[in-house]
Amino acid sequence: ILQRVVKVMSMPELAPLFGQGALAEVPINGRINGIGVAGQIDRLYVGDDRIILADFKTGQRPHGAAPNSYIEQMALYDALLSQIYQGRDIACWLVWTHSQFIEDITVDQRQQALQRLFADRQGKKSCSVCLTVPLQAHKFNLRGAVAANFRRYLAAPLNQIWGG
Repeated sequence: ILQRVVKVMSMPELAPLFGQGALAEVPINGRINGIGVAGQIDRLYVGDDRIILADFKTGQRPHGAAPNSYIEQMALYDALLSQIYQGRDIACWLVWTHSQFIEDITVDQRQQALQRLFADRQGKKSCSVCLTVPLQAHKFNLRGAVAANFRRYLAAPLNQIWGG
């Protein structure tokens, strides 16, 4: 395991994420489309002209496309960072530690992911979960199986979510 960690940290593409000024385990929170979102970014580099955020995934990269939940997680992080660092390019990377593979999640992938996550709100004047719940009660933790829970919260009545 130690050898794999050293190899990943030695990858030239990741140098900004492990250089001076890079941040680790960065808590982030805010609102996206009126919904409170909170998470923790594994590694973050904030430069004058660009930002790189990376989420490290252990194990093998699955065949085919990256899991939607990972893409949606990165899309939410990107949306929050875009509010803070307006006008800067943001690169979102999934770093597969086992295979030492960096997967760039494109802007198009992120935009499509946000559209999927918020599709239920489209065309609705009101959504009891999305609009009337105080931020403290309607916060999403982006660790683990992020997007599946996020979708469940958007779609479920409050009494199903908090057992009321």
